[in-house]
This record gives sequence, C-alpha cells and structure tokens, in this order.
Amino acid sequence: MLKRFAMIATFAALSGCGGASTDPQNSFAAPGASFATPDSDGLFPNDLIFFDGSPVRAFNGNGFSYQVGATTDGIVARAGLIPNARVASAPDDTTVVIPSIITARSADAATPDASSLSVALIDLTADFSAGTLTGAATTNAQNGDTTSFAVSGRMSDGLLSGDVTFDGIDGSLAGLIGADEVLGAFQGVDGDRVMAGGITRQRPN
Repeated sequence: MLKRFAMIATFAALSGCGGASTDPQNSFAAPGASFATPDSDGLFPNDLIFFDGSPVRAFNGNGFSYQVGATTDGIVARAGLIPNARVASAPDDTTVVIPSIITARSADAATPDASSLSVALIDLTADFSAGTLTGAATTNAQNGDTTSFAVSGRMSDGLLSGDVTFDGIDGSLAGLIGADEVLGAFQGVDGDRVMAGGITRQRPN
C-alpha cells in the first residue's frame, strides 16, 4: 500500500529548531530556520531578498525543497517536502540499508549570499523493529570544501523525525520512510549560521 503525505502540521510539530515561524508566509527572525511547505512545484513564497536552493526530486518524482537566504531581518533557512509524495509501506521487523542522496547548503550571517551546494551519497540503516534510522557521510561542496553529515532518526507508521548535523550545525529532520526509500527535509540554526537540505532516494542499479 502507498502512503500519501498530507500532514503539513507534522513539520510544525517536529521543527523545534530556531525561533522562526513554521508558516512560510510569515517573516523569519534573524537568524532562523524552520520547516515550511512548498507548493506543488516545490516553490516557496517569494519573500526573501535573495536565496540559494531549489526543489530537488528523485527519479520517482518524490522530492523536497530548501532555501538559505535573507530577509530584511537577517539570514534564514527553510525546508519541506513537496506535497503528494508517496512511499511504499514500511516493513515491521527487519533492518535494511537504503542508498540515498543528501543535498544541502549552509550559510553564515557575515556572508549570507555565499552558500555552497553540498551533495553526497549515503547508505542509511533503517532498523524497522527498533524504529531508528542512522547514517553518516562526508559531503563535497561546489567550492571544494568537505563537510560532514550525520542523522539519528526515529520512525513510526512511515513518518520520519529525528536529529541531523550538517557542516557542524545541529538541526531537525522530518519526512517519510518506506521499505526502500527515505524522503526527508532538514534545517537548523547555530548562532549566526543556518543550514537546510534534504534526503532523496538513489536510482536503483
């Protein structure tokens, strides 16, 4: 059976990171990070002075959208799943490795328009009996830097939550998990730095 993601409120409940509103129509505090829901094309409201980031879709059409940028108040980050994503039902009592892709950006208040795209392949271990998702990887940025990513996730009835660390910034994760797919969005803030990104499925060989 396929599970349809139509729980916008889940992001608000799981955000817990930064002081920003989870309503994408509201302005962000400075600095701030939040979950927000893009439209069906993966677009957020045009309320930032500038931003980096875009919709990211897997080969099956599931995806997320993310942005790091600035308002007149300061630097911000936001991320969320593109509506109508579907994943296969999760099994009950097995452990599997799910090949996935991380896409993310981080930025700081001093140079908010200088974020660099980071992408990495990652093997995530999903223990469905324990309800946990774990994994770590080194990401390669466009500017030549390398950063680290780690996730400690929790899952229940196909819904995914948990904690992530990207480029030294702790944040929150929300999304979906199925038998062979992790689909998530994450965001975080640490002092004058923010980050946002997500996880999609690798194309099978």
